[in-house]
Amino acid sequence: MTRALAVFDLGKTNAKLVLFSETGELLAERRTHQGSRPVDGLRCLDVEGVEGWLRAALDDLGRSFDLTGLMITTHGCAFALIRDG
Repeated sequence: MTRALAVFDLGKTNAKLVLFSETGELLAERRTHQGSRPVDGLRCLDVEGVEGWLRAALDDLGRSFDLTGLMITTHGCAFALIRDG
């Protein structure tokens, strides 16, 4: 089975999961539209939706590739607010 590094890119419009071989070759890619919802007057990403999509995409790609790691990138001005810990 081909070894692959998964790269998850979370943008404000789209999210994508890209797999690269050990030599940097693009092996696979999955994309989804990034949903949002208003929370206290702020536009917030649909965290539960993108988490479900990411888990399903990793599970699907993990059937065909030996996933050796997960690297995460995000939009340059993104930040996360965490409540209760």
